[in-house]
Amino acid sequence: MVSGLREFDINRAYENARAISFPRETGSKGERRAADFIAKRFRDLGLDVKEEEFTL
Repeated sequence: MVSGLREFDINRAYENARAISFPRETGSKGERRAADFIAKRFRDLGLDVKEEEFTL
């Protein structure tokens, strides 16, 4: 089991969805903000986060 992994909590899921509910078009500051938020949540669960660059 992953360290820090908890049972599904609908309220926590809703709050996380709300936290990234803003304009986040590809290459925008919003996209970076959302990616940072998600990466932090994964790290808080004890997961390793690796970002890879790619082109569109």
